[in-house]
Amino acid sequence: MASQISEPDPPDARAKYLVSFLIVFGISSLFFWAMTAQMLDSSLPELTREFKNMLFYPNMNLCIVGEIQGHNVLKLFYYFLVFVLMMMSGYFVLFVYDPRKTPKASLQQVLSAAGLTCLLLYSGIQQIHRMDYLRYEQASFKKKSPMDKYAAVFGGLYTFPQASQDLLAGRHQGDMITDFDLSQSPYMFHHRVLSYFFYPYLSLRFDNQTPKDVLFLYHKANPLDHLPENHKILLKSDDDSFILAVKERP
Repeated sequence: MASQISEPDPPDARAKYLVSFLIVFGISSLFFWAMTAQMLDSSLPELTREFKNMLFYPNMNLCIVGEIQGHNVLKLFYYFLVFVLMMMSGYFVLFVYDPRKTPKASLQQVLSAAGLTCLLLYSGIQQIHRMDYLRYEQASFKKKSPMDKYAAVFGGLYTFPQASQDLLAGRHQGDMITDFDLSQSPYMFHHRVLSYFFYPYLSLRFDNQTPKDVLFLYHKANPLDHLPENHKILLKSDDDSFILAVKERP
């Protein structure tokens, strides 16, 4: 006997299938996040807002995300993905699979569609946060000079070297003294930013063929105890976190 070939579903049947898929997916998603918000003693709007804010850190790799009450955002998303895939498996068995007919979709297609929808939601929320940050930057930096933008972004890492520029005549070489580990982030970055803005009148990172006669103390505990007697302070911040001292000539 020849096998019977099923007729393709009419457009209205495929539309009903798509609507039912979206309804089950939406209910599953809302149930998971409502349950998660309850477990974290939060509300669904607050959890959604936190999730959005933790998905994007400016100027950092997009794989770096934050935490919500000690829970990594990606871990929560993976839990959500597994939960949705389980629910969509049940949806396939109850509403799609019929051993007497050719199924409208295979289990693999249903789970792939659910996984892709989760990924699109994740990326969409991330892009919303990126757009929010872009609007914030546009409002913050509109009509500002390049110097004002540097000051807004880097703070004292920019303003202190600029203020000390007129106090150091000629070119100098110096050492940076700090309690921080300059081989670790973010202090490695701070070191490089300071070196960049001090250059060319003060070199902190390489030999510029001038005598080493400057000490720069950056967030050093009891900084005055680390200044030799033959050095005088040229400039310091109000909280002593930035101190620039030069060796006195005999």
